[in-house]
Amino acid sequence: MEVMICLIGFFGAGVVHMLFRWYHARKEENLWATAFETSSFYNRRVYETDSLKKYFSRPEEEARVDYLLRTKTVWNFYIVTGERGTGKSTLVRHCCKGISHGLLYFEAPELPHRFCYELAFAVDYSWHHDILSQALLCTVFEKIHEDAHQYYMKYGEAPVLVLDKLTNYYSCPFWYEILACSKKLRLDPVMVEVSDLHGEEAARFLQFLHLPPQFQAIDVYDIVGGRVTDLRSVVEACERGLSLENIRTTLLARARQDFADMDFLQVASDAQARFWSKLHSLYLAGGRVTATEFWDMFGEAGNKLLKLNICIYHQEYDSVSFYSRPTELFVDEFFHSAFVLL
Repeated sequence: MEVMICLIGFFGAGVVHMLFRWYHARKEENLWATAFETSSFYNRRVYETDSLKKYFSRPEEEARVDYLLRTKTVWNFYIVTGERGTGKSTLVRHCCKGISHGLLYFEAPELPHRFCYELAFAVDYSWHHDILSQALLCTVFEKIHEDAHQYYMKYGEAPVLVLDKLTNYYSCPFWYEILACSKKLRLDPVMVEVSDLHGEEAARFLQFLHLPPQFQAIDVYDIVGGRVTDLRSVVEACERGLSLENIRTTLLARARQDFADMDFLQVASDAQARFWSKLHSLYLAGGRVTATEFWDMFGEAGNKLLKLNICIYHQEYDSVSFYSRPTELFVDEFFHSAFVLL
């Protein structure tokens, strides 16, 4: 009798488990398609930040991003790039606000191995894997694409999945897993760069931030450049009573430290003199050259310049520039103070 009860209990538990799995399979069958239709925004706390309430309009950049978000092709894969502080996330979130359906926003977790788990968890998908692999990543993306195709067949336009905060992944293997997965799914990434503000934009932005009247926008731009976060920091420093000369000295000291890490601040050898002459040539070229010209100029030293964020590669334009305006200023000052022009 006890054996019979145990067998009934065993098989009964098995049936319940099968029914439970069937229920979840049915529930999750069109989960992404439903999410696309309702335009669920993940991490609403992030989406509704103060930065959007104080948003600075950039019409040209907005038009580019808005075009990507409203594309009609299922297979498009765009990567929005740009250095930290250029305003990529704020710009994308602002453009997302104008789309009522067919768009999902997700902020990638800081730890790459949590990416698949949290992406699935965001739409209540019963995904319990916490170990990242290319196969797992492709499985998640294939499911998203399958449901996106259902949405496309129903509405005649492609939904968009926005994956924000992937910058942290660029220097780790996970980024190459994403690119490998996109290749497997026959996706060809298109790079779209959000750059620093140019002179007139920076002046409008400083006015938007209420730069104290005793400071001139052009003087601030000449020292800082057009990076959004740097301009915000300088305005805050000006409001605290710091002078532009003090701010300039601080920024150049930080730039000097980057070069100290390369051991290129010693000026004794001819090789170092040639290196600084080439670096100053980059400054005279407006701070940007083609990638081919950059590697011809610096060779192996170019790897160090990129690794230490002295220079930055712009994939959309296949060019290389100085990482920031303070870096440019330091190169010019140090070159003239340490060398006779060759």
